[in-house]
Amino acid sequence: MKKKIYFILLCGFLFSATNINAQVVAQGTTGEVQWTLTGSQDNLTLTISGNGAMGDYDVESGRYFDDQSTVRYPSWYWGDYGAIMHVHIDYGVTTIGKEAFFASSLITVNIPNSVMHIGDWAFAESRLTSVFIPSSVRHIGKSAFSSLLRSDGYGMRNFTFIWVSSDNPNYSSIDGVLFNKDKSVLIRYPEGRGGYYRIPDGVYVIGNEAFSHSSFLVNVHIPNSVGSIEDRAFVFCNFSMIIIPESVHTMGNDVFASSFIDAIGLLHKTPPTKVWDLPKESRGYGPSVSGRRMLNGRSISLPIPVCIYVPDKSLEAYRTAVGWRDFPCFLSEYYNIVYRR
Repeated sequence: MKKKIYFILLCGFLFSATNINAQVVAQGTTGEVQWTLTGSQDNLTLTISGNGAMGDYDVESGRYFDDQSTVRYPSWYWGDYGAIMHVHIDYGVTTIGKEAFFASSLITVNIPNSVMHIGDWAFAESRLTSVFIPSSVRHIGKSAFSSLLRSDGYGMRNFTFIWVSSDNPNYSSIDGVLFNKDKSVLIRYPEGRGGYYRIPDGVYVIGNEAFSHSSFLVNVHIPNSVGSIEDRAFVFCNFSMIIIPESVHTMGNDVFASSFIDAIGLLHKTPPTKVWDLPKESRGYGPSVSGRRMLNGRSISLPIPVCIYVPDKSLEAYRTAVGWRDFPCFLSEYYNIVYRR
């Protein structure tokens, strides 16, 4: 009898504890749908439910302007609710709003097969580890799964994998990397991944900010199928050297901005007509002696030039071409140094 009473009391305690942990902490509306926070302060779950679109927000602006009156934060940002670790979006929600989860602590999110639009910067700066894109998604906004210009250097360093439903008509993935459907455009490389990455043959465009903030990536192989590299494709990356094949004919702005890069291999036999926006100074650390850097055994004072390696027979053409001759350092593929002070 005592054992039976003890068992009943234990079940009641566990049921009560479950209710406490799952209690509603806060709730409200966002756009056309509702949101609910449940759980404990250090492990909250945010549920988005209803039919229609979430609201758009402007969280990023609040980081740079003292006047907060025009900044729109999601309602779950207000109050000392705690850390939102998980986001559950119910079927029926059609749009994930702009900056809806910007700089949040969320680790997991489920996107139902009713969502058609993911807004700009929707998950930017979050602690998300991976994401599955269902077949219903037709549009993924700008920098939806990337870092921005964070000063603390954290960014989305835990983000390592993007899955896409094989039935999605607009997007696909290969080994966790996001592409358009026919895999001709590389859209997003998850920045938490490291090592060496070989872009698949057949890719024609490296998209806007495709590799941005991939500080763990050691190097990237660009195949001869690539013809265009878009704006800020490799911003905030760390490469000792990257080789651009002769097939590339279009280069966007700030492609390597704020990157730690020492050398660029340019395989074009004739200098491109348009002078590309390539870095002239390296932010790399490299071997140095008393604030000086060694280049092919030669000591060079800081700031350190980014050296461009070109085909041996093209060396003089680059040195004299308008615009290209302004670059401080050209080397032939046989490492004959031509250094302009």
